[in-house]
Amino acid sequence: VPAPGNTAHRDYFQWNVHPYIQDDWKVSSKLTANIGLRWEGCSNVTERHNLLWVIKDFNHDTGFTQVPQVFSENPCKGNFDPRVGIAYDPFSDHKTSIRAGFGRFHDPISVQAYQTGFGGAPPWGQSQLSGAAAIYPFPPSLLNQGVPSQTLPWYYPINLSPYMMQYNVNIQREILPSTVLTVGYVGSRGVHLLTGIERN
Repeated sequence: VPAPGNTAHRDYFQWNVHPYIQDDWKVSSKLTANIGLRWEGCSNVTERHNLLWVIKDFNHDTGFTQVPQVFSENPCKGNFDPRVGIAYDPFSDHKTSIRAGFGRFHDPISVQAYQTGFGGAPPWGQSQLSGAAAIYPFPPSLLNQGVPSQTLPWYYPINLSPYMMQYNVNIQREILPSTVLTVGYVGSRGVHLLTGIERN
């Protein structure tokens, strides 16, 4: 285990499993449905040498706290992603079709998102504060205690993974032999996306 100082080395550990099931269902001669479910499962990330330090409560903490894992709770436990699609032939003439689909896609939080926060958090990052007028509310209880406003600590309470919802609907019509006109709508929405925030 390295001594406190300027080192960003971490040995993170996490398991991942991503099962997926899907079924195509011929509801009628006009309608076919596709139904699927994926689980973006993973464990809470740990570090083999216990080198994880965070500011757990930015309003009340007076220093950094050692934590056993990257997230306060496993953000992958609810990463169930449904997929639904339909294809409909309203006139049974194979010249007009209506198609629609929806899917949710989780993006498990990867190492590059949190490594900067843990690699630069005290006592493993070095920082200096100069000048008599500088105000530093955290006591120097740890070696090389970093100034919170000069570090990028990880926001420990994160317990959800970002995900994207994608959806579309389109209508196709054969207007001439070998010529099809398609009108459609495609949309997406990101939820619980990661961003930088000013907590100090």
